[in-house]
Amino acid sequence: MTEPTAERVQRKTQAMRYVASLDGLRALAALGVVIIHTESEANASIPVYVVTGTITGPFFMLFFAISGFVLYRGWARRHLAMGVRRDPNAPKAAPKVADGGADGRTAKYLLRRLIRIYPLYWVVATAALLVSDNTGKEHSVMDLVQVYLLLPFPNTNALVELGLGIVVWTLIIDIVFYAYVALHGMVMTKVIKATRKRHTPFSVESAVLITMGAVILFAALFVPAPLSALVCLPMGMYFAVIEARQDQLGHLLSGVESMVKAWPVWIIMFVVLAPLVDLIAIEAENYGEFLSAKPGIHMLLVLVGSWLLIHVLWAPPQWPVPRFFRSPFMRTAGLLTYGTYLWHPVILILLDQNLPDGSLPVYLVITVFGSVALASITYVLVERPLGRIRGDMRKVETDVVTNTT
Repeated sequence: MTEPTAERVQRKTQAMRYVASLDGLRALAALGVVIIHTESEANASIPVYVVTGTITGPFFMLFFAISGFVLYRGWARRHLAMGVRRDPNAPKAAPKVADGGADGRTAKYLLRRLIRIYPLYWVVATAALLVSDNTGKEHSVMDLVQVYLLLPFPNTNALVELGLGIVVWTLIIDIVFYAYVALHGMVMTKVIKATRKRHTPFSVESAVLITMGAVILFAALFVPAPLSALVCLPMGMYFAVIEARQDQLGHLLSGVESMVKAWPVWIIMFVVLAPLVDLIAIEAENYGEFLSAKPGIHMLLVLVGSWLLIHVLWAPPQWPVPRFFRSPFMRTAGLLTYGTYLWHPVILILLDQNLPDGSLPVYLVITVFGSVALASITYVLVERPLGRIRGDMRKVETDVVTNTT
């Protein structure tokens, strides 16, 4: 096969495909998180928590994998394009890549991401402070500053006791990851330039990301609860590299194609292993022991989550799973994902205050529908207007790059 020119790669990069199925997958991920947190708040029994977590857990892991994939796509394409042979008849000025920070505009990339996270978070965090009974109780102004800026220091407990509680740790990881993606991209640019005479950009990117995942996986054996989920970040980034490479070649890599076609094996593995892991996990005496001392179930959830993402990204579009996730209903639900995730702790605070003895089914129904309803309102009032601003920022960057090439 003829090696593609840089101009061809440039066109493919700027025409990066929109994966509609990811919206639906993200919606189901949010639902899984809401269910798990609601069960924890309602003091569901360990057996119920374990069995439900086995089903919804993979979607929780997908939050991180999807973030890694989406945020690193532009950088991955830029790096792989660095190793593509240029057309000798092309103009000397090499075209730049205009996508999400991969064109070198790191500050604007980070600004777009912060606009995505902070404004809606401030609205919901304020609502949480107003409805909770913790405001003004042995908490300083600095504690409130921590809550609004999502700072884990100097008082880590302030983030848990005020505002949205434990769910903010995911947002903190996201913000740190935004900065890391930009730094990683800039470093990889230099590494690939220094090594491309001996190694292809794809092999360099792959080696770095696989090593990252292996290190986190090893660490997860000792501290499984938080780190198992973090394995999904470099995994999602690696999927972005694979996608960019496949677009260069014009076909699926053999390994990816095999994993897609072997979907019955993944289902059988989950059906067989999940009950076995559950039998071990159910022996835990409390949530803390379940989360910290049972690494097997966490890694199983990572594997299932990775398969779901692979399936959505590369299975034939007519297959049932990707077709379901790109349905109009699931895509619409995907728009409300962030709002649903933010609002559900507020609903749980209100339930704890006004319905402390409510049953688990009642808690689940009220939390799910209440969170979605509030997310719908704030999507219209906050997220959609800000989305237009972020879109205009990206369009300006694209126009600038196009006019200079």
